[in-house]
Amino acid sequence: MKFLLPLVLATAVTTPAIASPFQDPAAFEKGLASVERSMDQGRWEKASKALISLLEKNVKAEYVYMEQSRILQDMERITLFMTYEAPTADDVLAGDVKKYDADKGRIEATFFGTDLSDLIENNGAYTLPVNFTGSYTIEMSGARYPVADPLSIVIGWTTANEWRITFGGQEYKPYVAWYPLDADAELLETSEKQPVSMGQPYTFLIDVKGTKVNVKVNKKKLFALKRPKDDYGKAAFYGLRDYERESLKIVVKGEIEPSWIAGKIDEVMQERMGEFEASYDPASVLPEWLFDEYEDGDDDSSSSDSSGSSGGSLRDRVDGNRPRKSDAESDGSGSFSDYPCPKMDIDGASAFADLTQEYFSGDNTLDEMLEMIDDAEAEEGLSDVASDFIRMHVLAAYGLLEEAAAAGERMIPSATDHQTALISYANILVRTREFDRAREILHAARAKWPKSWEVVEALVDVEVFGQNMEAAQDLVREARVKKFMGKGGEDLEAQIDKAISGPHWPKTYTFKSKHYIIESDISEALCKEAAGLLEGAYTSYSVRLKRIKGLENNKFRVFIFSGEPSYQRYVGESLGASAENTLGLYSGFMKQLLIWNAPERDSMMRTVVHEGFHQYLDLAAYRVPRWFNEGMAEYIETSEVINGRWTDGQVRHDHLEVLKEYDVMPLESIITMTYQDFASGHVYWHYSNSWALIHFLRNSTKENEAIFDAMFKGFLESPSSRRVIKSAFEGVDLEKLDRDFQEYLVELREQ
Repeated sequence: MKFLLPLVLATAVTTPAIASPFQDPAAFEKGLASVERSMDQGRWEKASKALISLLEKNVKAEYVYMEQSRILQDMERITLFMTYEAPTADDVLAGDVKKYDADKGRIEATFFGTDLSDLIENNGAYTLPVNFTGSYTIEMSGARYPVADPLSIVIGWTTANEWRITFGGQEYKPYVAWYPLDADAELLETSEKQPVSMGQPYTFLIDVKGTKVNVKVNKKKLFALKRPKDDYGKAAFYGLRDYERESLKIVVKGEIEPSWIAGKIDEVMQERMGEFEASYDPASVLPEWLFDEYEDGDDDSSSSDSSGSSGGSLRDRVDGNRPRKSDAESDGSGSFSDYPCPKMDIDGASAFADLTQEYFSGDNTLDEMLEMIDDAEAEEGLSDVASDFIRMHVLAAYGLLEEAAAAGERMIPSATDHQTALISYANILVRTREFDRAREILHAARAKWPKSWEVVEALVDVEVFGQNMEAAQDLVREARVKKFMGKGGEDLEAQIDKAISGPHWPKTYTFKSKHYIIESDISEALCKEAAGLLEGAYTSYSVRLKRIKGLENNKFRVFIFSGEPSYQRYVGESLGASAENTLGLYSGFMKQLLIWNAPERDSMMRTVVHEGFHQYLDLAAYRVPRWFNEGMAEYIETSEVINGRWTDGQVRHDHLEVLKEYDVMPLESIITMTYQDFASGHVYWHYSNSWALIHFLRNSTKENEAIFDAMFKGFLESPSSRRVIKSAFEGVDLEKLDRDFQEYLVELREQ
């Protein structure tokens, strides 16, 4: 519902632009944090008044301009939720919701036969798309019982204990039957008499409490049964198409998983946000002076030491893969436009140009490129520093990061006046996690080129990959205030701000466990459930793989979105990327795990565990091959707690079916698969092959498990994955191992 903005917003723009004598940076930061706490609690009017008051006390202060992007985001969120009330369950359901408590997962709602759009119809069955989590009742009533097919209600739908309760008809007796998976139905109980007359009023009640199920017709007991204590599942209804629906009512009361309703609310809210953003003007609710450029007395603000042409997207930053041919025509070849040393003679310059072209062509092997560089040094006068400059890029492109870093270290003393060389080397140091050395080089570069946006952007990469988002935020804010932020820098600043502040939800639920901070707009119970899964998985990683020291002080961050629209919006705004056809993802740049509320809870929780492994491995090991990362995540995601112990290694018949249909890749092809190879072609086939190889290595023989252990240990110690794999399989008869692998998969299919 729309309503007029409060007076404090309308009068805010008239605040005089006079510097306040009460300015205090620490107090301002404390006040801004207080505003944001009120926002997370949904206290929008209080947050609005506090933010305007805070700005009035800190007019035109430099530290306010530094926080401009954050302030704009906060006020946009405040104004949105003061303009639009968050939808309720009753707003998004066609039925009548009498009571709904998302925190406790309790509902009382009536669904009418005149509009069953809340239910999902499939071949005559109407399913209520909500999982029950505890005791519940279903009451169905109508003015005329159908004469044709009998009415039936299924409880435990989607679980291993699915019961159909049929209330009988003219030629049918009432009965309760169990429908076990992959087996014939088993009749549990039958009533010899028909409890309701055809064409007459009726009321059915099914009361499910733990292991007890009581069924009544017109307030008289029909069945009293015991059922296994397992997942409650969903409810489905049969026979609704064949009778007068005008009088039909289905009343549901009980404990439910709130994701279904949360997702519908999210869909409506995202539509309202799109409408709001189309007309929102921040200048109408914030003081004019906030939009002025900060004046620091430096008249040379227009000059800059760089072109400012680098992009601001958080996608694919610090990418070490060799550029494709088309990249040389965009921004890749530009980094080679100047020599990283005093000007060479004609022969050396020609050799440098030729090697540059060969590098960008991508037509040569590693050995061929290195041989060409050596020949250019020996025969064509290519200087040591120029050869190391190219060698550094070539080695990095082939994943030999330690050798690339060594070439960069040799190059640096003679390339201190070459900005591109310094930045390129710093990028490699980031990938080898030598953050302090990268900072040292880039701070020296910044002293030489104080207004270079390229240097600042490289420093941003260092701080983000070093898990210091606040330092990255300060860098881009300072560049904006000092007016040398390059093209795309404002987008980068907004993305970093978004990554730090997190999603903008009407209400945020938070649960902190030992190693994780889980946030969601669904419920605290869901946060706890996800934390339990992630902690169980992390314990397994710590015992079986490696414990990450100090994680208690720098917890993993996880966001669970109530719907796909808000998930897609956040990914787009914070990553500058698209996440279509995904249930979740892990951002190695932001160190965040993002999951949306999939229709099936099991699928969502498997995604939590899958992406959680990527999150763990990103901090535990250097950059590992995609096949290993995804293979392990697929291996881990179906893990279960059995007799109090976390167990993994379950057989994935879905992957086995894919491998049966499309055959299995040769083992050597899997372990040499590049990131680009994995992401192209039949991607799910690559997932299946990767899972199969991990399962084979970890569960077949001690010798094969030793290969896995050597490989994983190597990834922990070295960023050069190509060498790690070569070392792990050294001395192994790959042809025999491949035959064993194929036979192992045949045996798995028979289990």
